[in-house]
Amino acid sequence: MNKVTSLIFSLLLTLQLSAQKGGGNENIRYLFTQGNLMMNEHLNDSSLRTFLQLYKADTQNANVCYFIGQLYLKTPAHKANALAYLRKSVAHISSNYTPDDPYEKRAPAPAYYYYARALHINYQFNDAIYSFNVFKKMLSKSDARQKDIDYWINCCTNGIELLKDPVDCKITNMGDSINSKYPDYNPAVTADEQEIIFTSRRLGGINDSTSEKDSLGFYNEQVWISNIKPDGAWTRAKSIGNAVNTGGNNSCLSISFDGQSLIYCQTEAEGTGNLYVSNLHGLLWGGGRSIDSAAPGTINNGSANPGACVSSDGKTLIFASSRAGGMGGTDLYRITISDSGKWSQPVNLGPNINTEYDEASPFIQADDSTL
Repeated sequence: MNKVTSLIFSLLLTLQLSAQKGGGNENIRYLFTQGNLMMNEHLNDSSLRTFLQLYKADTQNANVCYFIGQLYLKTPAHKANALAYLRKSVAHISSNYTPDDPYEKRAPAPAYYYYARALHINYQFNDAIYSFNVFKKMLSKSDARQKDIDYWINCCTNGIELLKDPVDCKITNMGDSINSKYPDYNPAVTADEQEIIFTSRRLGGINDSTSEKDSLGFYNEQVWISNIKPDGAWTRAKSIGNAVNTGGNNSCLSISFDGQSLIYCQTEAEGTGNLYVSNLHGLLWGGGRSIDSAAPGTINNGSANPGACVSSDGKTLIFASSRAGGMGGTDLYRITISDSGKWSQPVNLGPNINTEYDEASPFIQADDSTL
């Protein structure tokens, strides 16, 4: 138990004992403080359960609804649930709102912002734009949040246009052979669709002895693999092996079209991420080598490189990077490989692709003409 967690536990124990002595009002104070502390420590699931307890006691409490709405927006799969709570919250906004007061029943002005975010999540784009603008007018023109609001309004405008020509698709969960109770993401499928390689934060890989839990209870990133069986079902996923999962965080990014080369990111320190390549030898993946081993520092220069993909001929690689000199956030860059196996200097893809925000997760279609 780390010092922060220990301190929170001690404080909550003191508050709980006080609540038991003080009755109803003290219990409200205890639950509110507990929920706030957990939220500040990013223990969002526990915080949400606590505020939902408070909601049961008073379903019209706009402040409790404000916290519940924020917490639902932080969940991976239940963001849409935020809307009903934030709708109640914005009905009772007050300029005299008192933050951190467990008995405060009104909501602060930022409730409009989160309400707009919830409307956006629920495809109510026009209402979201209206609510974003309501909050925008409450801010001074120099407020840094103006830029963020403009970003979300632009997202809503894009949504309106995209819904004019919707794409019909079916999303099917891949089941427990692939998925776990931990985050599973960054899938790469071979061109023949017979193998999937992905990243998981689960326990059970090669380096369990060195894997550390974070504040959310997730383990280090490791690369996992599964193959399709003759009946169309997937084999139970297993670690790709200790040649790739060498400790720390290793995340799958892309697999070559011939299925023989895997590009993955190895994170050795926060804010960094180096690109590595592993080649398939028979049935086993070999040890990874730095992608710029022929010219060290060309690509892996201490920046974060959280995404990459390779063209079908293997000669062009597009990758995301936070390196200096970009247009803002992470940008997409292109490198090409020479006949001698040396990668070129990275070239920023420019303003037609990159913006002041983050560009990531590039994917090149098999025609090498669509990014």
